[in-house]
Amino acid sequence: MPFSKALLSVCLFFALTSIATAQNILDAPISATYENKSAIEILTDLETKAPVKFFYRSEWLSPKPNTFSFNNKPLGTVLEALFAKATGASADTLPKLSFVAYDQNSIIIAKDKDLKESYGKDYWINRSALQEAITAQGQALGNSAEPSKIGKAIIKGVILDAQNNSPIPGAIVRSEISNVNTASDADGKYELQLPLGLHKIEIDAAGFESQITPVRVFNDASFDVQLFKGNIKLNEITIRDAATKKIRSTTVGLSELSIKEIKQLPSFMGEADVIKSLMSLPGVSSVGEASAGYNVRGGNIDQNLILQDGQILLNSSHALGFFSTFNADVVKKVALYKGEIPAQFGGRTSSVLDVQLLDGNKERWQVNGGIGPFSGRLTIDGPIVKDKTTLLIAGRSTFSDWILRSVNDVNIKNSQMSFYDWNAKLTHKISENATLSLSAYDSYDHFQYSKAYGFNWRTQSFGVDYRQLITQGVSSTFSASYGASKNETYSPDSIFPYKLNNGLEHYKIKENLLISKIRHNTINAGAEWTLYNSFPEQFSQTASPAQSSSSSQVAKDKGDELSVYINDEIEITKKLSIAAGLRQTVYRQLGPATVNTYAPNSPLDTSSITGSTSYTNGQTIQSYNGLEPRIALNYIVEEGTSIKLSYNRLFQYIHLISNTAASTPVDVWQVSTKYIPPQKSDNFSLGYFKNINGNDWETSVEVYYKLLDNLLEYKDFASLLRNSHIETELLSGIGRSYGAEFYVKKNKGLLTGSLSYSYARTLRKTQGPYPEETINSGNWYPANFDKPNTVNLSFNWQFRKTQSFAVFFTYSTGRPITAASSDYLIGTDGLFPNFSNRNNFRVADYHRLDVSYTIARGEVRTKRYKSSLTFSIYNVYGRQNPFSVFFKQFRDQPLKTYQLAILGTPFPSVTYNFHF
Repeated sequence: MPFSKALLSVCLFFALTSIATAQNILDAPISATYENKSAIEILTDLETKAPVKFFYRSEWLSPKPNTFSFNNKPLGTVLEALFAKATGASADTLPKLSFVAYDQNSIIIAKDKDLKESYGKDYWINRSALQEAITAQGQALGNSAEPSKIGKAIIKGVILDAQNNSPIPGAIVRSEISNVNTASDADGKYELQLPLGLHKIEIDAAGFESQITPVRVFNDASFDVQLFKGNIKLNEITIRDAATKKIRSTTVGLSELSIKEIKQLPSFMGEADVIKSLMSLPGVSSVGEASAGYNVRGGNIDQNLILQDGQILLNSSHALGFFSTFNADVVKKVALYKGEIPAQFGGRTSSVLDVQLLDGNKERWQVNGGIGPFSGRLTIDGPIVKDKTTLLIAGRSTFSDWILRSVNDVNIKNSQMSFYDWNAKLTHKISENATLSLSAYDSYDHFQYSKAYGFNWRTQSFGVDYRQLITQGVSSTFSASYGASKNETYSPDSIFPYKLNNGLEHYKIKENLLISKIRHNTINAGAEWTLYNSFPEQFSQTASPAQSSSSSQVAKDKGDELSVYINDEIEITKKLSIAAGLRQTVYRQLGPATVNTYAPNSPLDTSSITGSTSYTNGQTIQSYNGLEPRIALNYIVEEGTSIKLSYNRLFQYIHLISNTAASTPVDVWQVSTKYIPPQKSDNFSLGYFKNINGNDWETSVEVYYKLLDNLLEYKDFASLLRNSHIETELLSGIGRSYGAEFYVKKNKGLLTGSLSYSYARTLRKTQGPYPEETINSGNWYPANFDKPNTVNLSFNWQFRKTQSFAVFFTYSTGRPITAASSDYLIGTDGLFPNFSNRNNFRVADYHRLDVSYTIARGEVRTKRYKSSLTFSIYNVYGRQNPFSVFFKQFRDQPLKTYQLAILGTPFPSVTYNFHF
């Protein structure tokens, strides 16, 4: 679909939606005959003939009979005739009345003078609620004896941290009853306009317990709120669990983790890990230890959009998957979208991981950190200018080589593994309504196996965010960022030592408008532009006595993606809500580049290259576009129970090139080209959610189905590096993923935890027009990461206020592999293996048990210095889970199978954490 037509479709869709909700009830046609009927009798009958409700005081209407006859007349004409008689000269003691339409089915009848001069229509529509509020329970906001004449009031206040009285920015303030909401600014201040009457004010902020307070609104007033990090109950305040938010949210497959939950899980080498915590959730898995990335609902690791404060990260882990990219000490909020993805996110076809980082403390300087035998971390943050400018700096590093040197195996003894990363964030309050933040992230990883081979990879990102409250209920967020992933593969002690460098840089600009002033609607609208530029692959070979030094370079591709989007979350009724969105994307492959031309009616192969075409810098080589509809519905069956369903279409214009099951961060990223079309997925989700015993227990069942197109597969023994015609090694296939997820979580009590089971299948089909472009004879086969059964169990026992014990157990079906099923003899040349169909066998099942024991000091006292000591054991019973399976054949012996386990022994650790 051309871009202009797609954009017109977006506008037309929302225009029709607005028109449909704005029809005037006064134009409704009325046909009726009334003989000797009072005004009240006529109004009562009119309510049966039109979808309308009248609001009036009966003493204002004359009891005298009226006779009328109307044939297909507008309701407004009927009312004008009625009030001309009912309150005319013959009824001098009665006031002159008039009327006004309030919404689609409400009409206010009141004194003409009051409607025109003194009181607004909202006053009359809320008059009964106002009377009820005078005698009801709840905190009074304003003077009940002199309520606002316009029927509305502006409530202002500050959201504060109850522990240190510091402001909380970004808190969502919402009225449960009227569905009006806003967000607190950088100083924790908010402003909310509410109709008069009873309300339940709900406040949500990341890292804090949600709070609901019943209030009675009469006039403009101040209302400050303190939020708590613990399970605290106060008079007239209800603490709302995240479980209730999940029931009410329209988003299917949204998982949010608090830092408390992340730190409660046992982890490798004693450090809290965001990615490992995600893998405790249903639908999230990995192919095993020592593999970078994670898989979500049958998606490959490159199909996950990873954001840190809105900046794109291409790597999610350190040390080949043993540590997370994210420093848990500076993480404020973690949200994983694995089902319905709002239209403000795009560019990937499987999931979105949105990680938001903390700002510096505005009141005082503070220090957080931890140290263990394998790694250490330190965070310092505080005000440069109090209440105006803050700074946060955090760093981590590992020093694990001493462990490798203590192992008896000479290859591991000579191996190396290390990483470091650091975060910096400067936040400045420009004005009462505007905040500017600058952030940076840098990480470096080094891994070398003996003297055989090694990897180095580095990730960098820099970004700026400008947030402004334009007017009440309308805010703007403008962001710009740069990121780069630089990789190196080397062989230090081979016959021909070499180095290979590659990588990708990207630029991103985004503008998002959040509109919450429209009743029952929360709208996100904006535009986003991303440029992907691949670094050339540079190969260098070190000189040897028999050979001179050499180097070569292969140019790679670049492209940009422009998107416009709008997403609206609408509360139709108290039980039914809808999230509807559209995202239009336009992608271009850009020069400079030299593009091969292939002979028609022949497979893409080096032998079919007939020529090439050169393109200059910035010239469009190939373009694609796609319209992405998003819709989700949530129906609340009863209190604590809801049913949700969603549909998403997503396009992806960047691909990870790797023909190994356990991908590494040094694999190649490839943009879409003339011969590599964008990936596309259609995602369907359905979920049933139920909270039990006042949210003590949270349960859910979700099913999903995905259809995928233009998936990259690889020819047998594909050569992917240093390849100027990489399209000749790639195949395009289709895929389908489907599964069911069962989840039970205990939220309260001394013993908390969760149990999940996932059944998931991920299948691929590659059938080209030629035999060499077909896999498995064109039949379906499992993907490398297809693991049908996964069970996760975690619990935390807080048996004392300062001591807790945590357990995590995981089990999953072994991943698929392509194995040698037999061997055959060819003359005197020897035995050769005969391999099975693609991914026709599986490695052994994976299972692992981790435990930890934590002793805390100062957590339950109001002391500035707090600390904890955590003892943990990773892989308690020393399970030798297979990392890879390989085959060896010795002279005059049959082919034998071997497996390699990366972690085949228990890994104990002790970590000391501190805060002051």
